[in-house]
Amino acid sequence: MSAMSQEHVEVVRRVLETPVRREISDADLESLFHPDVHLDFTVREVNPATYDGYAGVRRFLDDLFEIWDEWEIPQPFELHAAGGERVLSFHTLRGRGRASGVVVDMKVYNLYAVREGRVLHVRSFRNPSEARQAAGLPP
Repeated sequence: MSAMSQEHVEVVRRVLETPVRREISDADLESLFHPDVHLDFTVREVNPATYDGYAGVRRFLDDLFEIWDEWEIPQPFELHAAGGERVLSFHTLRGRGRASGVVVDMKVYNLYAVREGRVLHVRSFRNPSEARQAAGLPP
C-alpha cells in the first residue's frame, strides 16, 4: 500500500473512531470533513437521503438522533485502500431506538473519498459485493 493510500485509510479510521454525538464542534467538523463533503445514504431503510457540506453533516446527525437514542461504531472494522482517494469500510453500527429502546446492530459498507486529509464523500451500499465493485476491488 502506498504512503498516500495509508494516509487516506488513517483519515477514515479517525472518522470512524470519533464518538458519534448529535452536536459536533466546528473544530471536529472541519478536521474530519472537507468543506465540500457529500454523504450519500440513499440505500438506508430509514431516512434515505443525501447531505451536503458542513450544514449537511449537522443535518445528518440531527436525523440520526431523531431515530436513535444512542449510536456507536464499535471496533473492529475493516478498512481497505481502494486506490486514488478511495477507502472502503466494512463495519457495524450499533444503536438503541429512541422510541422502542431496541438495540440494533447493522452491517455497513461505505466507500469514502478523501481529499486534503479529510472526508470528501461517503456512499453507502447494501452489501459488500456492491461496495467492492464500486471501489474497483475484487469480489
